[in-house]
Amino acid sequence: MASHGNVIQFPGSTRPPESQYSLDQMMETISDMLIWKSEAYKEVAEIFVSRLHRNYSLHHGQARQFVFNLTTNWHQFSSEIEPKFRKSGGFAGALEYMAAINLSVDTTQKELAIQHAVSEGTLSRCFAQLFDYMRHNGLLPGDSPITHPSESRQQGFSLKEGEEQMRAITELLNAQNFQSSAEAQAFLDKLMRDGSPKPINNQASRAQQARELLITADREPNSKKRIELAKQAMKLDPGNADIYLIYSQEAKTVRDALHYAKLGMEAAKTSLGADFFKENTGHFWGLIETRPFMRAKFAYAQLLQEEDNDKDAASQYEELLTLCPNDNLGVRYELLAIYLNQNELKLAQQLFDEHEEHTTNVLYDRLVLEYLKNGISDRLAPLASAARKANPYVIAYVTGQKKLSRMQNDYITAGDESEAENYAYSHRKLWIKPELAKLRAWLKQQQ
Repeated sequence: MASHGNVIQFPGSTRPPESQYSLDQMMETISDMLIWKSEAYKEVAEIFVSRLHRNYSLHHGQARQFVFNLTTNWHQFSSEIEPKFRKSGGFAGALEYMAAINLSVDTTQKELAIQHAVSEGTLSRCFAQLFDYMRHNGLLPGDSPITHPSESRQQGFSLKEGEEQMRAITELLNAQNFQSSAEAQAFLDKLMRDGSPKPINNQASRAQQARELLITADREPNSKKRIELAKQAMKLDPGNADIYLIYSQEAKTVRDALHYAKLGMEAAKTSLGADFFKENTGHFWGLIETRPFMRAKFAYAQLLQEEDNDKDAASQYEELLTLCPNDNLGVRYELLAIYLNQNELKLAQQLFDEHEEHTTNVLYDRLVLEYLKNGISDRLAPLASAARKANPYVIAYVTGQKKLSRMQNDYITAGDESEAENYAYSHRKLWIKPELAKLRAWLKQQQ
């Protein structure tokens, strides 16, 4: 465990008192006693400290001191390196992963990436940057259990690897002449028993070589190396939208990220061809070759929302649903919030009718829709009851009785407070509308 002598000392002290490690004192230190070059850097520290105190056992002074040490290490790193990022979750998750290793908490980068609403690759790259800096500056003692990602990273089964296997299976099936479905199933069963299927053509095409480079890039924690892999893939298959997504993910501004995501959509659309879209609309995602385009379009829509351009984002989501009515990407949740916020009630109702489900998001959105259509009526009570049953904590957040964190809490478990805060955060523009004032007051009365 890191010694306190390896970090920036607490102002005016050689060692902070034990009480200084409490959550309130730590948050006061972050807010009032450390000078941050950016509010975003301070936000990372606040997220990290609040999550550690809330979700981890920090009964021992040594554990709380370690949280303090990592926080001041982050302050030093951000002051000197001035990292650029769009989401705080990458570095907050990386700091949490470092803490989890030292506190012997069983978790993975993949799990924490989900909780912090970033990709596993983003969290891993942030972790690698922090590790390299801390090792270079002597902030990691020799007995630290933290190791470099290149030494410890588990080579998990990626989505793109799964897609490559599906390509190989499709190729093998198309080359057979089955007489019955039972014969085809027996063939598939044998493939599964024998392990990963191999393509019929042993000499990889340029497109396949590009995809293999992108699989490597997904696992690469170093940003420069990821971009270099993308450049190599570009020379082999410039029509693969996943290449542009790497540039988008590595972009320093939302504007640049939007630019690359849009280029990816256009490149994939040209590569697939207009006839392909006409013939296969309604079946996208089910066709492996459509997935890079779908990923680029979804990323583009989310980036538009980051810029508060909900109108254009909605158009992108609508097109995605036309291409893939089954909505494998889950765009309907984003679209529902936009429709309700823009008072597009007919469109919202249509989306509800097309996707029947009883999740917290949908149940509270149904409540809003009913109110916007009919005001306070007898229909509200059963809808509110169903929504409250799914998650009773939402009402306190959407009615302003509890304050939201400064950014979205993405450690989500269905039915608990983390899910409630997540819903309230993603719908914050909707629930503060003056048009919902009476609904907010009515919900308070029902408690």
